[in-house]
Amino acid sequence: MKSYDLRTEPWLQCVRRSGEVFWGSPSDLVSRFDGDPVVSLATPRPDFDGALQEFLIGLLAATFLPSDLEEWEARWQSPPTQAEFGAALEKLPPAFSLDGDGPRFLQDVSVEDLDTAEVWSVESLLISAPGSTLRDARRRTHVTDLFVKEGAVTRVSRSTAAMALITLQTYAPEGGRGHLTSMRGGGPLTTLVDPTRLLGKHQTLWAKLWANVETIEDLRTRHGAELPTDPAAIFPWLGATRTSERPRELQTIPADAHPLQVYFGMPRRIRLAFDGLGRCDITGQEDISTVMSFKMRASGVKYTSWKHPLSPYYTDAGGEKRPVHGQPGGLSWRDWLGAAFAGKTNSGNTAATTVSRFGRRLTDIESGLRRFDIHAFGYDTVHKKARGWVESVLPTFSLNDESNQEFVYNTAEALTHATSNVSLVLSSAIKSGLFSSAEDQKKVETSYASAELWSRTEGHFYKVLDFLVRAEGDLASLNKSVIEQKHSFHEHLKEHALSIFDTWCPASSSEPSELRRRISSRHNLTMTLAGYSKLGTSIFEALEIPVPVQAAKKRNVKRSTQEAKA
Repeated sequence: MKSYDLRTEPWLQCVRRSGEVFWGSPSDLVSRFDGDPVVSLATPRPDFDGALQEFLIGLLAATFLPSDLEEWEARWQSPPTQAEFGAALEKLPPAFSLDGDGPRFLQDVSVEDLDTAEVWSVESLLISAPGSTLRDARRRTHVTDLFVKEGAVTRVSRSTAAMALITLQTYAPEGGRGHLTSMRGGGPLTTLVDPTRLLGKHQTLWAKLWANVETIEDLRTRHGAELPTDPAAIFPWLGATRTSERPRELQTIPADAHPLQVYFGMPRRIRLAFDGLGRCDITGQEDISTVMSFKMRASGVKYTSWKHPLSPYYTDAGGEKRPVHGQPGGLSWRDWLGAAFAGKTNSGNTAATTVSRFGRRLTDIESGLRRFDIHAFGYDTVHKKARGWVESVLPTFSLNDESNQEFVYNTAEALTHATSNVSLVLSSAIKSGLFSSAEDQKKVETSYASAELWSRTEGHFYKVLDFLVRAEGDLASLNKSVIEQKHSFHEHLKEHALSIFDTWCPASSSEPSELRRRISSRHNLTMTLAGYSKLGTSIFEALEIPVPVQAAKKRNVKRSTQEAKA
């Protein structure tokens, strides 16, 4: 039986513009391009969709690798034909066989090293499934199954095994006993450029993937002038595994590999075990060769000091740049500055390289305002546990004028900081409204109230941004208009903060002491939102608008009294 080659097998589940769902090979991404093109993937799981998009971006880069912006733009305007795509894939190294005796796609090449390795149920390839070896499967007392129920997946087809393997190697959480996390740690947040808003009805999956493809110039910026020529530098399973086990404990830094290895990382040492004919428990497909288990050994490739082009980064307390990871509250406009803003920033948070790069590309290609989206997704993980999958689309744009970009950034930062402050004030008010005891107040979980505030103000935030990017005129008139927008946003914040408080602490209690406490808490919240406290002043300062005169007078009197007593 010939090997299952991911370059030619129909293992990708896709959707055409007409709604037709079909299984195709990578070259099918450009099939029927002018009539009924592929517009998205349609895998059974959102994490498969995300990981496959990242894989395909890497595959397109390795296959066509444009030398510069001019070559990139040529493919942007005119994709290859299906025949050209297929011929280009054939020229790649033989690195995409999922099975067989030779090098296997994303699997450890050292077969003999895995002879005594533990055997794992195929279910454990799924990040959201409870991981275990077959030996200790019956001893689990707590499971964290997110997309499938425990024991529901015992056999998968080769296409599903490929999707699960790519997903695990791309997003691997902590695995215990030396089973390493992904290149970006466990559950990294990915942000892809999505040009749907830009292209409208002409949007295709090819366009979304190609929008994120790097050029040789981009790779040299990340790596240096000389790029490695050894195929194993891109596809690590073609050579001896750079294991991190003792005594050598090798770490793989960017200089040890080709920069394209960011799309083909192999932190886990895995070898799939192929069984006979069967039906896939995830897709329902019949396959002549299925997977029920795999072997895995600890101490795979340990990636250090890599910066991934598809992830936003933040600066930690020690000044180190770290990839952003999914959070329990999901994604909202509070993440816009760090994840979606394609212009210049002056904070420790930076958008993914692909976002800023696409903005520059559009500036070079055409003038004026160019709108596009950021498709952000990833796991929210804690240690070995996948708590949830977060996914959102954040609108953004690219402007030619750098000073205008900075103006937009500063305004967005002001709205973000102000809303963060109101969120803190609202949380405190809810806690004091529900309980008088400080100990009881600590037990109140108000993250849902905070999430509601961000959700309710999202539309108004984007309304302000839309006004800014369309605004014309001199700086003085623009500043006046922005101040008006900030005042309007503050009123919007007050209205929704009080509404959310009333939902959590309704004034309908029959207990007099409880009713008095809630009325008092609401009054204090109202006064704070009007600027009558230090916290209230901080909200106005964040928005860079004047504190109301009466509030400022009262605060000055209070400060003078305190100074006189001192």
